[in-house]
Amino acid sequence: MIQVLQLKPLSLVALLLGSQPQLPLTFTPLMLTTVTLENLAYPPFLIQAQTADRYRQQGLDARQRGDLGRAVATLKIAVALDPHNPTGYTILGWTQHLAGDRVEAITTLQQALDQTPDFVPALNALGIVYLVEGDL
Repeated sequence: MIQVLQLKPLSLVALLLGSQPQLPLTFTPLMLTTVTLENLAYPPFLIQAQTADRYRQQGLDARQRGDLGRAVATLKIAVALDPHNPTGYTILGWTQHLAGDRVEAITTLQQALDQTPDFVPALNALGIVYLVEGDL
């Protein structure tokens, strides 16, 4: 015959913890740096820089052949694989501009500048996008 032991929730905790007195816990606020928050949002183990380089090169090859749709799609994969690389956003943004998608090009180039505000290739590309549209 099996006996079932019925315990109240508090007595179960006491059983697990023993009969030691409870110690007060103090709350310590946690300060997270910008880098820590970025790593939580997109963990470093997800970044695949070498694979992103290969996709970037394939995107550039497609762009050179005139296949802008394939180039944009491939370059978006490169950016997803290495989202902290402003070069990827710059190449994608310029390709979007060449494909005639001005709004997406501006958004993508701005993402490069959000990461590195003084990134000259992105600044140049964004300036040309605005210049072509007469938005200076």
